[in-house]
Amino acid sequence: MASPFAITTASNTVLLNDKRQGQVTFTVNNISGRPLRGRARLVPQNPTIADWLKISGDAEREMAIAGTQQVPVQVSVPPQAAAGRYTFRLDMVAVDNPDEDFTQGPTVTFQAPPPIGPGFPWWILLVALALLVLVGGGAVVAWRIISVTPTPTSTPTPTATEVATSTPTPTATSTPSATPTPTATKPPSGSCLPGFTWRLAGPLDKICVPPASHAQALADNAAADSRRAVAPYGPDTCQQGYVWRDAFANDHVCVTPDTRAQAQADNAAASSRRLFGLEVCLAPYVPREAGPDDRVCVDPGTRAQAQADNAAAASRKLLLYGPDTCKQGYVWRDAFANDHVCVTGEVRTQSQQENSLAPSRTVP
Repeated sequence: MASPFAITTASNTVLLNDKRQGQVTFTVNNISGRPLRGRARLVPQNPTIADWLKISGDAEREMAIAGTQQVPVQVSVPPQAAAGRYTFRLDMVAVDNPDEDFTQGPTVTFQAPPPIGPGFPWWILLVALALLVLVGGGAVVAWRIISVTPTPTSTPTPTATEVATSTPTPTATSTPSATPTPTATKPPSGSCLPGFTWRLAGPLDKICVPPASHAQALADNAAADSRRAVAPYGPDTCQQGYVWRDAFANDHVCVTPDTRAQAQADNAAASSRRLFGLEVCLAPYVPREAGPDDRVCVDPGTRAQAQADNAAAASRKLLLYGPDTCKQGYVWRDAFANDHVCVTGEVRTQSQQENSLAPSRTVP
């Protein structure tokens, strides 16, 4: 089964508002190495209901090589649904071969809050108050009818003090305060700010970057093997322009072709340069000592050349930095410790800049 897409989200949790609604955006990258038409497919996980989930925009998208698409998903839980934890994921399939070319996305969780019940029926209080007024007024009228009308008395003349007394000023009725507007819940710490997503150059790489940088990291990871230097003769393979010296068995010191030819000529003349067949060199020859047991007699200049070649041996190997050595034109990305994926110099610089900007793109 091929996995032509990479699917990520800035957060694996969807926060619902007081209306039990929310949104999550999936970032889909084409890592197949060829243009594809992909179809997004929502997969509700029991007890989540499919009708609660909806893709914003077209489910099918044209995707170029290393192309990126943002797929927003709306979540809307009906009022009658039970409160609790629900999950779903978004998968992506290649339209031309959906049974074999598909990728499962990460599982996303949302918590449905308890349903909000109907408000208190305030009309009941109004009806009760009206009844109370009617009953009270009727009682007053009945009392006046059955009571004896008293003999009217003269109205006393109010005193100066009573005339001067002013009617008390009614106090102002306090205005009810406005209902506070509910505030949005803060995203989890470590998640990316809007417009950014995790780079995922490695399994634990959660540096927040633009979607294009995330797609570039995945494309570079997919091409990593093709960008390493190939050593056809094993770890001792020489860089271009050098050959093995072969002054003795398994002598894999890299030298120029002229030095190799000189070593072969010195080996052929070795017996003629010893004193009576002993390991003592005739003047002006000296032991070459290209290796611990190399006693071939050579002129002093050749001996000096052998020692210089031995000192430069490591720098002339094709795999200068071990099995992860990059081909010419590529360098290690170094997005994190021991990140030896081979990339262009521009991508390496971009990765270093994004590392330095990480705090400003991440929810504290």
